[in-house]
Amino acid sequence: MPTMSSDMPGEVTDLAELLSRTPFDQAWDYLKPVIQRLYIDENRKLAEVINIVKDKYNFKAEVSQYKYHINRRWNLQKNLKAFTKAILCSITQTRAKAGESTAFQIGQQLRPVDEKKLRRYLKDNIRHNLAWKHARNKPTESLPQLLGTSPSLGNSIFLSWCQPFWTWQDAADRSSSPPKCPSPTQIPLPDYLTILPSPCNEPLPARKTDSSIVSLQRENKTVERTLMFFQGRYTDFLQSLDKDELQIMSTWLYQYFIYAFRTARCWGRGPREWDASNLILFTNPITNQVLQANAVAPSFGPQYQIPLLDKVFTPSTLCHWGIHEWSLYQFRRKTLQSSPRTSRESTPDPFDENSWKAWPESSETANFHEKLSSSLSNNSFSNIAGNALPVLAAKMPDDAGTSENKILVEALGFSIMAHNSELVDNSMIALINLSEDDAEDIIKATDPLHLACTFLDGATSCCSVFVKLLERFWDEGPKLNHSDTDPLGHTVFDKLMISILKAHTKLTPGDVDDNWKGAERFPGEEVDICGRWDADSDCIRALWATGATCIPFAWKHKFCHTAVQTICHCLWLLNDCEGDLGTENMWKIPSALFARRCKHCACQMKLQPLHVIVIIAIHLAQNGTRDEDLFGMMAVLLCAVKSGADPSARATVSMRALFPTIDFDLPNDIECDHEKLSPGQLARRVPASCVEKWSPQVQTGWQLFCYILQRLEIIQDFEPPHPLRTCVRHGLFFPYLSVDRTLRTLLAAVETEVLTYRRREEGGRWVSPHFDMDTLLDGLKNEDQVLVDLVTRDMMNPVCECGWFSITQRTSHNENRAEQITKFHFSNLDYRSRSTILPQYDDIFM
Repeated sequence: MPTMSSDMPGEVTDLAELLSRTPFDQAWDYLKPVIQRLYIDENRKLAEVINIVKDKYNFKAEVSQYKYHINRRWNLQKNLKAFTKAILCSITQTRAKAGESTAFQIGQQLRPVDEKKLRRYLKDNIRHNLAWKHARNKPTESLPQLLGTSPSLGNSIFLSWCQPFWTWQDAADRSSSPPKCPSPTQIPLPDYLTILPSPCNEPLPARKTDSSIVSLQRENKTVERTLMFFQGRYTDFLQSLDKDELQIMSTWLYQYFIYAFRTARCWGRGPREWDASNLILFTNPITNQVLQANAVAPSFGPQYQIPLLDKVFTPSTLCHWGIHEWSLYQFRRKTLQSSPRTSRESTPDPFDENSWKAWPESSETANFHEKLSSSLSNNSFSNIAGNALPVLAAKMPDDAGTSENKILVEALGFSIMAHNSELVDNSMIALINLSEDDAEDIIKATDPLHLACTFLDGATSCCSVFVKLLERFWDEGPKLNHSDTDPLGHTVFDKLMISILKAHTKLTPGDVDDNWKGAERFPGEEVDICGRWDADSDCIRALWATGATCIPFAWKHKFCHTAVQTICHCLWLLNDCEGDLGTENMWKIPSALFARRCKHCACQMKLQPLHVIVIIAIHLAQNGTRDEDLFGMMAVLLCAVKSGADPSARATVSMRALFPTIDFDLPNDIECDHEKLSPGQLARRVPASCVEKWSPQVQTGWQLFCYILQRLEIIQDFEPPHPLRTCVRHGLFFPYLSVDRTLRTLLAAVETEVLTYRRREEGGRWVSPHFDMDTLLDGLKNEDQVLVDLVTRDMMNPVCECGWFSITQRTSHNENRAEQITKFHFSNLDYRSRSTILPQYDDIFM
């Protein structure tokens, strides 16, 4: 480019004279310093620049020619693009945290950033994002894939964040986390922009960045993250946080989970308000003393990480249980609601649950979803200040105009997870008042039956949540189909079977479904089916605080009577609702559990439900607790048969693929070892060498389990059932039981055992002396009779040919179930500190 210097021919120094003797195209090169000074450095408008050059240097050109040279040829940037402004703001904030000012070089000239433009950009961006208009109809990312710690509970981050920062962070470190976004200094910058570090000794040409830029940028970043949160862009959201921000956000989400779960679980009794003052401390004062003695603050704040103290945090092995007794349930409910209240009782002790009273029916209180919404707005549940969060907590309920529906999703979800059947009923009523499309969207978002199976509690609700959900769908409201599958293809039956495995075996999620490879915990582990802990229990909060990601195997015990009753009730309810809901028979739907594919012929091997029951029995024997005896799986098998499962159904099975650690004595050169097997044939494929390694009580239970399968096969082969026959008294007919008195008697004895006995002392019997399994096996093998005390001592009422107790009326729920099936009282369930009286529902098996 030509320059004006003493070396030029004729030593010309007057620019106007030079331009008059220079061709038009070359004159632009001489004018560039002038135009850059006027347009960029002096910040003049282009029209003003054109007039000055015309008047002073007698140079005439069109506006388009000026724009061509300024923008395209010389690349002189006067107005920063929005992308560049965002980078400048981000880097300014980053450097300000380190106490450094920032200078920007644009083109060849080092000049201070125009703070007014940056402030205007940030304010406009904040105002635009706070309108939330562009937050609608955005695709939501999959939380299960992102979190990587366990299968998620739907796609709600509030329902899914059931563990604190330490657990999530440890799991993220062990899993393949998504790639991090580049830091601001790593983002490619335009050629015309250079960011200079602060010189050590020389003052910067730029003024030190005003603190208002940093403040506005912090607010802008918070609003942007809140928008990401609303849009379901969880990857972008989490990756926009540094470690400290992630810890704060994770702790805050966990605190909200504890608040929402506790509020839902205790809704209708005890304290009406839960906040940081009564949520932070543990309910057990001994726990707080131990924590304080170990110099750990008794909270679930960011600093909450403690060593596991077994003597305080390990739960008891003794179960709690529910008793379905309608008359006593109604009496206790009315008594609690009508009991006089003293001034002391008006403010119940949040740390003494035994002293809580039921809320009177006349009391006025906000709806549950309104309570959740207000808590998000005022941040009352957390000890983290709202302005310390990387999101706008107060804006959470204002989610793009759809807050009511999303809060209803949270309300229904937490009601189900906290197994509060009355609150579930209230939440379902709120859905019925919505439009059909909105109600179906909420049902799809929560998947109620799947969620209920994930958080089964046999102590305080048993099947009550199932009943409330099905009742509402029977009578009115959106359609609910128990044959629907979740994103992994699991049916509701599959979820019930998973509940057995996660609570009573040492299997990992990847052992059950290849889609769960790498997951460390099953969903819903924080609620015990036997009622020994809940998500807000001291032992669970302390366990998560240590960084543990799943329930220790040492906490688990055998598939007990409480769990058996809960699983069988739910199975029977699902079977009984098929005709009313118009759904497919659940026993004919292939399971997604333990699905395998042949490596040689690519054959897809899916099991039928009864095959899954056999597989679970084997896993309880192989991977269950030391006190396992398979009584529970024998009860589930009988329940399945009574519910209409077909024992002759066949499925393609590869034993080596299902149990790679068991030696089946098969030739190694067999490429495809899968075969079509019935449930009974599948059970017989387990080699004797494997069974011999099991404990004596498991071997007894396995022989009884196989005996039932074999007897069902004999019935199928020699005396096919008559499915069209109906019992006049009960309106039911169970085909396989109608032709086999031994099976009917065995089923009745199992029902009676489950309804009348619980283990009440450490080291006590898991099965009562009235149902001795060794005696049962001897009687069946030698005399083909059920010779347990329940039968030989005539302790049970007669059993109808249809399989129902003769004295039982399916339409009546005015009597105690145990009294309906027993001739005299011998139950040990009346143990008030561990039992919960539940309403009795029609058509419940066991």
